[in-house]
Amino acid sequence: MPIPALEQLTRKTREEVIKEVSKGAPRWFPWRDIHIDPDKTTVSFAIPEVERTSGGEISYVRDLRIHGMRGIEALEVTLPSPGHKEGQWMILLGENGAGKTTILRAIALALASEKLAVALHARSSEDAPFIRRGNKSSSIEIGLSKGRATATINTSKKTETLQKSFAGMQAGLPIFGYGSQRGSATGGPDRAVSMDRLGGLATLFDSSASLIHAETWLVQLAGVAAEGRKADKDLFEAVKATLAKLLPRGDEIITVERGRAVVRIGKEDVPFAGLSDGYLTTLGWTIDLIARWSHQRRRTAQVNPESFASDMRCIVLVDELDLHLHPRWQCDIVDKLRQAFPSTTFIATTHNPLTLHGTRPGEVYVVRRTDDGALDVLQRDLPAGIRADQILTGDWFGLTTTVDADTQRLLEQHRQLLLAGRDEHDAERRQLEAELRSRLGRFAETSVERLAQGVAAEILDETTPITAKERARVKAVVRERLRTSALRVAKRRSSS
Repeated sequence: MPIPALEQLTRKTREEVIKEVSKGAPRWFPWRDIHIDPDKTTVSFAIPEVERTSGGEISYVRDLRIHGMRGIEALEVTLPSPGHKEGQWMILLGENGAGKTTILRAIALALASEKLAVALHARSSEDAPFIRRGNKSSSIEIGLSKGRATATINTSKKTETLQKSFAGMQAGLPIFGYGSQRGSATGGPDRAVSMDRLGGLATLFDSSASLIHAETWLVQLAGVAAEGRKADKDLFEAVKATLAKLLPRGDEIITVERGRAVVRIGKEDVPFAGLSDGYLTTLGWTIDLIARWSHQRRRTAQVNPESFASDMRCIVLVDELDLHLHPRWQCDIVDKLRQAFPSTTFIATTHNPLTLHGTRPGEVYVVRRTDDGALDVLQRDLPAGIRADQILTGDWFGLTTTVDADTQRLLEQHRQLLLAGRDEHDAERRQLEAELRSRLGRFAETSVERLAQGVAAEILDETTPITAKERARVKAVVRERLRTSALRVAKRRSSS
C-alpha cells in the first residue's frame, strides 16, 4: 500500500524507513515487496501479519506436563539441559499410536502465541478433538529455564476452545514444527514464499499444509546478494554453507545458477527437481526453517551472516526426523543438525535405530503403553558401541528378534530340543546348530554359550516380548547360573 511522505507510519518505524531509504536498501521487509520512489518521499510495500518476538536468547525447555489430551491421560517429562554449542535434543521413540505426534503438537500449542495456537487448534480439532474421551478439558504446561507457558482446552456446546497463559516469559517464542507429511523442497506454482507465523507450524497439524517453495526462496536470496551489498552476499554464502553441512557426502555444494537452485554432487550439477527424496525432504524443512527464522529475526534485529546459524535460538519440532534417508545418513543426521544449529532446541520423533547413534546421554525417550493403558515415557541412553539389532531388541524398540521368520522357527525348534533335555551330542541338535551357525555366522560354539542358551530356554519364551525389568531378571538368572557352573567346573578340576 502507498504511504505518502511516510506520514502514516509510527515515528519509530518512520525513522527506520528513512534510515534504510538513505542507504537505498530497506532489508527489514521482504525485499521483493518494496518500492521506493526516486524522490524518497513515498514508500510502497506489503506488510505481512507478523507478531514481534524477542531477538535475544530464548530459554530452553525444562519439563512438560500433559493431561487429558487424546491418547494421553497424564504425562510428565523432564528434559536434559542443552550442552555447550550442542543445542538441546529430545528424541521420542514409540510404536505407532503411542502418542509421539500428540506430544509435539501439545508443545506447539503451549509455546505459540495465543493467536497462533488458537488458529492451529482450530485447523486440526474438527476431525479429531484434542480433549481425551471422557474428560471435560485438557491442559499442557511447559516449563522453561525462564518462565512457564500453559494451554488449556475446554468444551463449550460441543466445541473446543483454547486459552493461553504465560508466566515470567514473553508470549510468542520463535517455534517451528514439521509434520511427517511436510513435503519437500520442490512444488508447483501454488508453493509461494509466504512467511506468516501459522505456516511455520502448519504441517505439524495439517497434512494438506505446505512448506515454502524452497528453491524460489534461495533464488530470491541470491537475487538480493547479486545487488552488491556485502552483508547480503555473506548471508547467502553462510546459508549455502549451513545447508551443505547437512548433506550426506560432505562435499556437496549448493548454489544458484541461471535462476535455479542446484546441488553439485561430485562433478555433476543436479537441479532441485532432480534430487532424491532424501535430499528434497531434508533441504525442504531446513530451508523453510532458516527462511522463517531469518524473516522473523529481521523484525527485531539484524541477521549476522557470520553467526546466523548459532544465533538461531528457537524451538524446532520434527515428526519423523529421518524421512527418506539412507542408513548412512540416518546415522549422521542428528550430529549434522547439532553442528549446523548449535543453539537450537530440537524435539523430534523417529522409528529408526540408526538415528539414535547421534544422540548423547539424556536425549532418548521411549514412549510406551503400560498394561493398564496409561502412557509412560522412559529415558533410555544408548551404551557406547551398541549395534542396530541390539537397539531393536532392547528397551528402545522391544522387538523379540530381528531375524527372518524361517530362522526364528529354527531357533524355537532348537529351544524345544534344549527343554527336552537333548544334550550337545544329539544328532538332531548338532545338525540344527550347524544350520543356525551357517545362517547367523556364530551359534552355540562354546560350552559357555551352550549353557547360556540352555538356561535362557528354561526361563524365557522367545515368542513373547519382555519388559526392561523382565530382561534384567533374565540376565541376572543367566549370570548366576553361569557363575555357579564355572565354580563347579573349577572345583572338579582342582580335585582331580
